[in-house]
Amino acid sequence: MRRAVLMGMLMTAAATATLGAMRVGLCGLQRSASQPVVVEKQRRVALGPTRLRYFEDDNVLELSAEPAKDRVGFYTIVYVPVETKWLKEMPEWCRHRRGEVLGEIKRLTAGERIRWVE
Repeated sequence: MRRAVLMGMLMTAAATATLGAMRVGLCGLQRSASQPVVVEKQRRVALGPTRLRYFEDDNVLELSAEPAKDRVGFYTIVYVPVETKWLKEMPEWCRHRRGEVLGEIKRLTAGERIRWVE
């Protein structure tokens, strides 16, 4: 008798959890199948002594850099081409996305000591 009551309680708890999950859309296959799939770009930055490399999926952008030191310690100077030079010299994939790309690089390097020079 105890087993039957315990099994009934466990089954009721499992059913309640499943229904609750379905209500919020956690286990409804139809709901997830109808929503568009958004693929995020893979982005990262590699900061070396003479260049900063920005990777976006299979694309790479390189900016010149050099180490520097002040009274606080070491930092990196990164040289960013002015907009007209950027349009002429940067790879096609980022040529018309200067603000977006620089914003993403700055976000990814927020913890680094960098002086940006145009």
